[in-house]
Amino acid sequence: MFVVIPWKGGRHPIRDHQVNSIEHDDRGPFLRVRNAATGNLNKCRVVAGGVTSPSNKTASALPPRSLSDLIGSYVNGTIVRTGSDYVALIVTSISGFQGSQDDLVVLAQSYLKMQGSKWKVSTPNSWSIKVPAHQTLGPHVSLHETHMKDIGKNVTLRIKNVMHWEEASRWVALFLEGPLIDKTDWELHMSCAQGSWK
Repeated sequence: MFVVIPWKGGRHPIRDHQVNSIEHDDRGPFLRVRNAATGNLNKCRVVAGGVTSPSNKTASALPPRSLSDLIGSYVNGTIVRTGSDYVALIVTSISGFQGSQDDLVVLAQSYLKMQGSKWKVSTPNSWSIKVPAHQTLGPHVSLHETHMKDIGKNVTLRIKNVMHWEEASRWVALFLEGPLIDKTDWELHMSCAQGSWK
C-alpha cells in the first residue's frame, strides 16, 4: 500500500507503524500527513499498488502465486454484526490481490503444495453463511464481542504470515496484525481454505 503525498510528489510506501493510523471517509482510506513547509496536517489518500520502473521491478508488482506472496500486504474491511452474538470484519479488499474468493482458495492450495503438504482443501464452510445486509459472509475475520461497539467502522490490517493447522478441520489462513481482537483472544486471522481430516 502507498500514500499519495502531493507536495512530495507521487506515491510513498506506507511504513508498518502507520498502518494503525489509516482512517476512512466516504472517499476511502487516508492518512493524516503533516506538511513540514506549512505545518498543516493534511488528508493523504491511501492506494493499493505502486509505480515501479522497469529496472526496479519487485515480486509485489507480479500477481501472487501463493498466499505467501501476500505477506506484507493489507486487508481492508468493514466491521459488521454477523449474528445475535457474533461480529466480524468482512473483507472488502486485499492489496496486491485482484482475484475472486475462488482465487484465494487456489492460492491456499498453491501454498500447501509449496509446503509439501498433500491436504485437499476448498472454500471454508463459513463463507456461505447468510449475513444481514450482505448476501453471504465470505472472507472475514471473526472478532471478539467487544467489537460490537465498532460496527460500521472500516479497518485495515497487515498480513504478517500464512499458517496451516488441524483443529476439527484442516485450515489455511492469513495471520494478521492491527487494532482488533480475535473472537477467542487468539491470533487475528482470515481463513482462506478448509479441508476434512478424512
